[in-house]
Amino acid sequence: MHYWAYLSYSHADERHARWLHRRIESFRVPRPLRGTRVAGLALGDRLRPLFRDRDELSSSGDLQLSLERALSDSGALIVLCSPAAAASRWVNQEIELFVAEHGTRRVFAVIIDGEPNSGDERECFPPALRGAVDGLEPIAGDLRRHADGRRDGSLKVIAGLLGVGFDVVKRRDAQRRQRTALGLAAAASIVAAATTVMAVYAVQQRDIAQLRRAQAEDLIGFMLGDLHTRLREVGRLDVLDAVGNQAEAYFASLPAEEVNDHALEKQALALRQIGEVRLQQGQHAAAERAFATSLLQFQTLAGRNPASTGVLFKRAQAEFWLGTSHYRALELDRARPLWERYAQSAGELVTLDPDNPDYRLEQAYAMSNLGSLAVDQGDLVAAESAFTGAGLIFTELADAAPDDPNLRFEVAANDSWLAAVREARFDWRAAAEYRRAAADAHAEVTAVTGHPFHRRIEAEAWIKRARMEFALGQVAAALDSQSRAIGLYDVLAEGDAENLEWRVHWLSARIRLALLRRFTDQGDLAGEDSTADFEQLLAIAAGDPGNSMWTGQAVAAGLDLATIRLLRGDPGNAGAFLLRIASMAQANLDAAPGDNISARHYYRLAVLRQLVDGEGAAEAAARLAERPRQQQANPHLAALLARLVGDRETADELDEQLLQAGFISPQYQALSALAAP
Repeated sequence: MHYWAYLSYSHADERHARWLHRRIESFRVPRPLRGTRVAGLALGDRLRPLFRDRDELSSSGDLQLSLERALSDSGALIVLCSPAAAASRWVNQEIELFVAEHGTRRVFAVIIDGEPNSGDERECFPPALRGAVDGLEPIAGDLRRHADGRRDGSLKVIAGLLGVGFDVVKRRDAQRRQRTALGLAAAASIVAAATTVMAVYAVQQRDIAQLRRAQAEDLIGFMLGDLHTRLREVGRLDVLDAVGNQAEAYFASLPAEEVNDHALEKQALALRQIGEVRLQQGQHAAAERAFATSLLQFQTLAGRNPASTGVLFKRAQAEFWLGTSHYRALELDRARPLWERYAQSAGELVTLDPDNPDYRLEQAYAMSNLGSLAVDQGDLVAAESAFTGAGLIFTELADAAPDDPNLRFEVAANDSWLAAVREARFDWRAAAEYRRAAADAHAEVTAVTGHPFHRRIEAEAWIKRARMEFALGQVAAALDSQSRAIGLYDVLAEGDAENLEWRVHWLSARIRLALLRRFTDQGDLAGEDSTADFEQLLAIAAGDPGNSMWTGQAVAAGLDLATIRLLRGDPGNAGAFLLRIASMAQANLDAAPGDNISARHYYRLAVLRQLVDGEGAAEAAARLAERPRQQQANPHLAALLARLVGDRETADELDEQLLQAGFISPQYQALSALAAP
């Protein structure tokens, strides 16, 4: 044997053939397999050579003698299946000749378009793959987006050529991608600079403008696509920033008459990437401007291309991101219509292509977004309905693709939101099951992917689990969960020190850990090392005051440190912490009076202020009494406020409700003792 495989395809599919040829020959064979023999060939470090004819065959006669020899001298046959291949007598004859000499075991069919065994114009299998050859098992990989996709589909073919299981080459490919991403991170700034040079040259050299522009836009497409994905996997915010800036500069240099649909789409994608980076850098206003412009451009493209599902898909994501920027600023009334439009766009995509898993995933995301708004505003019936519906979609997609960790991640994230609904009902026992399941599932996903985003969401899951365990009086378990979260943030900080989004959560988690330690035998030392963390947190929040998510984290941290000082018998220092966060807490409440998290911070602040300086409880108690949804979510704070204003009967009734809910938070018990007359 001379060739590892003969690539058989219709010349209408030559672009796919070239890609698969390069993909297979560039794959590095796992070291333990090298030296072994497969189909009469000894494995080296690459699966080279493959045979692929590059010239059109004549319109008459049998296969050329050279092709017959290549078929005879090949250890396997790879057939690219499409309607064009199904209609090609050359492809069918190549299959028959190979099987006649080598048998059926080393025939690998790869679907690139059409439908197998449909029997109509969509048929993608040549006759020899439809039963004309006995014993043939035709499907080896499916490169279509809704099936294996290009990466997994090609890996399945490679696994077949190597004679090993798919998992072996999947793990090898994941390791290679991680190493490649790290190398790309170091080189990406150079690539970005090269793009700018190419762009300038394209403008200056009008005689070759079209060629240079096409090259620059292809490179930018790579930077905003594959490179963007790989850099996110290793957490390189600095390089993503450079890539986005260089792409934006290039498009700004183009004359208006040269901005065609292709260029406009790339520009809109560049702006969306810039917006994502700005959010993590603490530049909320800049992020919102980028998202708004990106959405306008995608709306223009959608108007020009109403039948394009690809453009509609990207417009939907632009609607999501602009809504997210408003959501993070607690501009809930501005976020809602954008997320509702996002849900409508996702619904249109599913209507156009109901079997496309990407579109169904967007539909589930949209439902989840509206559910999170409902939780924040206390509409728990709507929230339960949204997360139940989203969960059904996530679970169905995950069951259909059990090897996809990203879908298992979405199931876990949805469990976390279902727990939030139960916590808002103050049903901590019911919430506990979801919190434990979510944290454990996120840990399993992160162990597989190592993706920074998955690691951050896992950290959040452990923080929420710690909060649940503390509410149920399980202090040791809460400490362990909180510590696991901090360990994950430590790893994230090492990978990208410039990501302020991660740093905010890390600092807040460390301060929360100090509060939990207050209720252990290390209580006398709790909070001693947290003041510096608090100062950093305040500085980051002050740098981006429009990001209410960050100011909310600073408020929560200040409340935790004030509680530590108060329980230690140091009301003076407790009052100093409260003074520094009071304006942020009030601003968040004013921005969204119905937001449960901002309201909880306000009521906690009122309780602590009353215990420190004797004021604040009466106004807060009256406000809470007028808001049944917020009282439902915070009966422990309602009980403390009632006790502080002398309404012992109400406080005792609420205490009974807390007991029935399983709420035995040591923090609540300690503050309740201080509030008792």
